Amino acid sequence: AAAFTTHYPEVPACDETAYARRVAARWAVPWYPVPFAPAEVFEGLEPAFALHDGPIFPAATSIGKTMDAARADGVDVLLTGQVGDDWLEQSGDELSLALLRGDWGALGRWTAFGLRQRGWRGPVRTGGRLARAMRNRLRGDRAESLFENRAANFYLRSALETEEREGLIRNIRVEFPFCDRELAALLAGLRPGVRAAAGVPKRVLREAMAGRLPEAVRGRRDVTYFDPLLAAAVDGNDPVLVSHRYADAWRRQLGDLTVAPS
Repeated sequence: AAAFTTHYPEVPACDETAYARRVAARWAVPWYPVPFAPAEVFEGLEPAFALHDGPIFPAATSIGKTMDAARADGVDVLLTGQVGDDWLEQSGDELSLALLRGDWGALGRWTAFGLRQRGWRGPVRTGGRLARAMRNRLRGDRAESLFENRAANFYLRSALETEEREGLIRNIRVEFPFCDRELAALLAGLRPGVRAAAGVPKRVLREAMAGRLPEAVRGRRDVTYFDPLLAAAVDGNDPVLVSHRYADAWRRQLGDLTVAPS
């Protein structure tokens, strides 16, 4: 067994090596940081497009580099926490799901929970979610439409496909411990006070890891690494500029290919 962590020496805000080193020491496994420069976010996209037959999630370049390091170390199966947030976060969809299903008990519990969160923002955000959910119910939406239409689910599917393909290319089997149907069903059925708590993201996971992770890691603040990385890659985290860089790389991959108007 070995552990691998992407490392961004040029972006201190993304540095998680101290946490990774502690986890590896706790379980006495070799640990390898995989250095990754901001410029590589876009430099590696064109070959990735070719391998995936089209545009893919930008993180594919760092995923591929991590897998290269794992393959070089003789790893056959790579466990990854990628896309775990899509299963572990309380995102507000509970209100819509309960209303569309007619589960009035769950609707009441999640509404009361939302109203108590983050001062005045809690009631405002909860009221907006209720209004949107009622509008969707009145126009006949099904509960399943939440999961068919959410942008987050596009990223979930694209991230899963990207990692699986990157693994196949390198003869590595990729497993997603958090992306588990039974775990998702368990989380969906928990009461609000158990599943979520103000200021404690991923509460169920944190509780389950007591005694398994060093406390400095288990209680760490939940931060994103991708925004600072993109900011360094494009000299400012401008979504439009990021999109243009991504689209330009795709056009270069297409080369002289032209599509006749239909």
